[in-house]
Amino acid sequence: VLVAYIERATLRTYKNNIPYFNLVNKTKSQTAEAHLWLEELIAGDASLNFERDVQVTLTAAVSLLQGAYDGKQNEAGSFVAETTEETRALLKESIFELEKLTAAANDRWKHKNETTVAATDSTAEVIVSRPGDALDQQFDASYAAFQLSLDRLEDHISQSVNSDASYLSIMSWVSIALLISAFGAFCVFLF
Repeated sequence: VLVAYIERATLRTYKNNIPYFNLVNKTKSQTAEAHLWLEELIAGDASLNFERDVQVTLTAAVSLLQGAYDGKQNEAGSFVAETTEETRALLKESIFELEKLTAAANDRWKHKNETTVAATDSTAEVIVSRPGDALDQQFDASYAAFQLSLDRLEDHISQSVNSDASYLSIMSWVSIALLISAFGAFCVFLF
């Protein structure tokens, strides 16, 4: 019975946690892609489209995180409605940070070629969002904050897996000791 319990617990740990690792990897990949495409768009790449290549990608990442928070199945895997408050808080934090990143991307795109009129004469000064300007720094800071929130989620899930693995290792050694004792007792009983 103990061996069956250990085997089932190992499978349950795997089944419950692998989707979270997939979630972290997929959302990191999607946001990195959106970040790259936004930089390329700002630089003038006409083959890209902001709505298709940036907004849809970021929206898909939000949907993945929200699906995990709600305990639904999505591209990353099947999620159960999370009972640990810390996991729920980390998922919510990641969703919030991703929404801030999306807003920063929208602001950066919206102001990429904003024109202002100088007060001293009738010439217009074109303000372009460039690397290092305030909008770029805000976007990069939002991106870094989101990545950090995913790192915290991944660390939390890793700690949970390690805790489960330690417990299962102890239980495995206990079952081995019990089997050896039972076999020894059986041998003594037969002779």
